[in-house]
Amino acid sequence: MQAYTDGVNSFINSAGKRLPLEFRLLSYTPEPWSPEDIINITGLLGWNLDSRNLLAEISNYQIVRKLVPKRLPG
Repeated sequence: MQAYTDGVNSFINSAGKRLPLEFRLLSYTPEPWSPEDIINITGLLGWNLDSRNLLAEISNYQIVRKLVPKRLPG
């Protein structure tokens, strides 16, 4: 992670006014990255993926409760 953040920071420092368009349009210079930033981003992505699955599971549960008879003939 340190090598990755070193690479990101090296790009930020060397890019100067050649940062990607979205940064230039907003007149924004990103702060230096740290390994904690990667951990936070990874955690956020994981939570987003998990929350979508959770919402799908809740929807499936609600559909089954409405559509499947309480007692199936056995």
